[in-house]
Amino acid sequence: MGQLETDKMIILICGLPGSGKTYFAKHLAEELGAVHISSDRVRDDIDRKGQYSQHSKDAVYEEMRRRMTEQIQHNQVVIVDATFFSRQVRQPFYNAARSSDAELFLIEIAASNNVIRQRVNRTREESEADYDVYLKLKNSFEPVEIPHLTLSSDDEDVRRMMNQAMDYLGIHQT
Repeated sequence: MGQLETDKMIILICGLPGSGKTYFAKHLAEELGAVHISSDRVRDDIDRKGQYSQHSKDAVYEEMRRRMTEQIQHNQVVIVDATFFSRQVRQPFYNAARSSDAELFLIEIAASNNVIRQRVNRTREESEADYDVYLKLKNSFEPVEIPHLTLSSDDEDVRRMMNQAMDYLGIHQT
């Protein structure tokens, strides 16, 4: 497990459907002993599965932000994983991190179209997104505007990704 320099840390994991963000977030949360908040799980928890209207998306992101804020008040390391497809969706999370005096990090997970097509065509435990959803979101995804780390998940080498993330987070591995 890595040695943390701070008690309050928020790590936002963003990326398109099928990029491997939840897979990576689960591994990172386990490694850090962090709380993991997943948009897919929250969507299910608040009975919004299969609902993707703007109102439903807003409800999911608001609940994720609420849970993140609650956990950070208890000095937890919190990992939030979602598409975070627009600046408008990301900004409340940035603001909540700032107002809680938590250190904020953003990691974007990316993969090639071919890899994503293969992944989204398999049955996945939590995500409902298929290749058409991926293409739609790819066309509307707004670039991340703050300094962040981008990791490629094409080779599915989670250990390599973890090592890069730990370096980025300034966590000394023991």
